[in-house]
Amino acid sequence: MGLVNCPGWLYTEWLLSHFGNCHDEARQHYANFVAEGVGLLSPWSAVRGQSLLGSEAFVEKMRPLLKQKNEFKEIPRTQRLLNRPSLIILFSKVFQGDKVLRDVAIQKAYSGYGYSMAAIARQAGVHYSTVSKVIKGER
Repeated sequence: MGLVNCPGWLYTEWLLSHFGNCHDEARQHYANFVAEGVGLLSPWSAVRGQSLLGSEAFVEKMRPLLKQKNEFKEIPRTQRLLNRPSLIILFSKVFQGDKVLRDVAIQKAYSGYGYSMAAIARQAGVHYSTVSKVIKGER
């Protein structure tokens, strides 16, 4: 089965070479690969900072390579801040009821790593107005 209205710039041989050595077999394997993905969640929802797609271990491995991104304001904020620790990590040492450690984590998450008040509030289990008061030093 041939490609219908295939543009001249579309180079399929490289892609198909990853699915087999024989052209017809590779096309069948590729078709099966695509069919297996139908109905699955899109991987795009798991992309971090518009740049990385992979496990937490992979993202951690890439963090040192991304440190220079913070220096360039032309790079979108979400990409510049990709190397920041996750909120889960920032709040991992905060024990329930320990407001001092919680407030330190809130300050660090907001001022040091650029997390939004709403995201911090969700992770800390508090109202965003509490986060605002902590940031302003009212608590």
